[in-house]
Formats: sequence, C-alpha cells, structure tokens
Amino acid sequence: LFHSIFWHYLEPEVQDRIRSAIDEAAARATPDAPFAWLRMEVHESRQFAGLYLDLWARYLSVPGGETRLLAEADFHGAWVRWQ
Repeated sequence: LFHSIFWHYLEPEVQDRIRSAIDEAAARATPDAPFAWLRMEVHESRQFAGLYLDLWARYLSVPGGETRLLAEADFHGAWVRWQ
C-alpha cells in the first residue's frame, strides 16, 4: 500500500476504516506474501514530510508493523534526507 500527503485530509472515521483494512492485510502476511505500508506524510514536526515504512512478514526477521522513518523530505521533493 502506498500513499503520499493524503492521510491528514481524511476524517478520523475514514482513517480508522483504512487502518482496520491494513491490520487485516498485515495479519495475513507471510514470508511468501509480505505486506508493506509505504507512505510519505506530514512529519510530526509539521516542517517537512516523512517517508515511513511498516512491513509485515510473519516468521521472518522483520519486526511486524514497526514504523520506520526512511527519509525526511520537502513536501514537493526539492530535497530528501535519507535516514
């Protein structure tokens, strides 16, 4: 699943429904069929965007659902700082 600068426009109820669908897909993840949620969204500082990744693959050495900040970026891509 991928999205970019989208989440904060959604009503909380819609975010909850999407998050439930993500949780259902993540629960079915396996090494042969992993599930990833990659998104570029507003960073908590509100100064730039963060590129975030959650990856689920049960029975691999992949932390299930752990959010990783891969990069910080300008909202329009003028710069990227990889973490």
